[in-house]
Amino acid sequence: MDKPAKDLDPAAVNHLLNLLAKLQTAAEQRRKTGALNQGAADAVVVTTSQDTAVQIERAVQFAREIDRPFVRRAQKSLPQLCAEQAAAGVVVVGTDRVTLQPAEGTKAFFHPNMARHRAEILAKNGEDVMLTAMGFTPGQQVLDCTFGLGSDALIASLHAGETGLVVGLEKSLLLSVLLRWGLREYPWLRLSRVGDSLAKASRRIKLYNLDHREVLEHLPDRSFDVVYFDPMFPRSVRCSNGIELVRSWGCQETLDKTVLQQAARVARHRVVVKVRKDSPELTKLGFDRLILGARRIGYGILEAR
Repeated sequence: MDKPAKDLDPAAVNHLLNLLAKLQTAAEQRRKTGALNQGAADAVVVTTSQDTAVQIERAVQFAREIDRPFVRRAQKSLPQLCAEQAAAGVVVVGTDRVTLQPAEGTKAFFHPNMARHRAEILAKNGEDVMLTAMGFTPGQQVLDCTFGLGSDALIASLHAGETGLVVGLEKSLLLSVLLRWGLREYPWLRLSRVGDSLAKASRRIKLYNLDHREVLEHLPDRSFDVVYFDPMFPRSVRCSNGIELVRSWGCQETLDKTVLQQAARVARHRVVVKVRKDSPELTKLGFDRLILGARRIGYGILEAR
């Protein structure tokens, strides 16, 4: 039976957020000294071909946040810029959207993806398989250790409500900044029926550019109701620009029992891992049980110890 939510202790929440802020500051200092590699090493930041003053200001700010150079567009094509800068890709900062364009491949940008559809179903009949797997009730706290494109965190935040807490961790500096800008700037109100609720949910998410392994080691016992993982599958469940974005620019690491043991220590309720139904991880990681989702997706559950 799912555990009822308890009122959040403001002092405990502040302690958690202060701890995460300290870890974030320490990570930024290590990155500046070259002791920490968080991706984006081969990217440069440019504007669109319009090259307006507003775009230049935004691009300079984005470049500063990912610690990469801003290059004046000067009407050059993106392939030309990639070749001249020996870059694996460019970050194109427009007036209201940021796009990642690899030297080879399809461009990608922040989009709520399936979160909109899931939010509509949740509003209609209160159902979402991930939330069922979490045993998650409004007012609880979730730690999303593999933020990725943020869709799962959006649904968790939507369900948690004003009294809950959703914290996301994304190791890739580039993806974390892209997602932070996207969550803040996406035109949510253009989405019919669920736009306003998703806008509020996006503002409640606390996103940190941190490695979940380090964070789990530092968190006190029973810090979050649910600890969640959506690791990159060896084979994509379905091909999409979003998945390719994470594959190309994210920091991919495998999930092992050591991490899950730490997660089970941090969780008050349970650890939930999104997996493929045919994945060998189901037996290797030692889940207590599996909840089946749509298509080839399942959720491995490890109860808190």
